[in-house]
Amino acid sequence: MYVENINDTADGFIVVAPGDALLWLCVNPVKTRQGVGSQLMAAAQHGRDQLHTWLLQDNLEARVFLQDRGFVERERRPGPVQSQYWLCMQFRKVDGKNKPKAA
Repeated sequence: MYVENINDTADGFIVVAPGDALLWLCVNPVKTRQGVGSQLMAAAQHGRDQLHTWLLQDNLEARVFLQDRGFVERERRPGPVQSQYWLCMQFRKVDGKNKPKAA
């Protein structure tokens, strides 16, 4: 799914794979902080009980974005360098609402 502006260029896109794996959420750099990512995430979460994604721990902007939308850290794995970790962030609905559910 993607958000399109009047100039026929994508403002952003999101890819969710089978198994509710959030693979990509990309926003055109000129459209950041304008709600595009939030719209895409809301569309991805709609009708799903859960989503999960992996990101590097130093990607603080993405971590805050995900946490603000109900994602919580579920797992850590060694990353590409010794001091870096991959984090699995997961979103689960509770009683039909977008709130994190304890593992």
